[in-house]
Amino acid sequence: MPSSISLGSYSSAQIAGNAATAYLSLAAPERVEEYARLALAEMNEANSPWGRSLVMIDMARAHVLTDDADLDAATDIMLDALDPSRGTLMLQVQRRGSEFVRDATVRWGNTSELRMLRDMLTSVNTPDEQHG
Repeated sequence: MPSSISLGSYSSAQIAGNAATAYLSLAAPERVEEYARLALAEMNEANSPWGRSLVMIDMARAHVLTDDADLDAATDIMLDALDPSRGTLMLQVQRRGSEFVRDATVRWGNTSELRMLRDMLTSVNTPDEQHG
């Protein structure tokens, strides 16, 4: 099992994805985009489907923070991130997706696009719910 104390056990995609998340917390959308693109270029859809989703959700949330924010672009990224072909939705993807919907609703109001995403997030069983 890799140690979380050392960066040596993390791939460059994981490090870039973590950097994107950190820059999102710092409200630095340009840096989120930069590191998300680096992470996505290294992540394989077959080996890391939900990892890709988490990075894409960070990208969508970064769109909410920009001065020239675009609801359609952000929701398109979210729809790709929540693609049901990836299988059962991870709880972390559901949480971050809900954070996107919350932030976007503050920015744009309760639009039909955001209601659709909210419905998608609440109607999916997570692995935790299937075993509990």
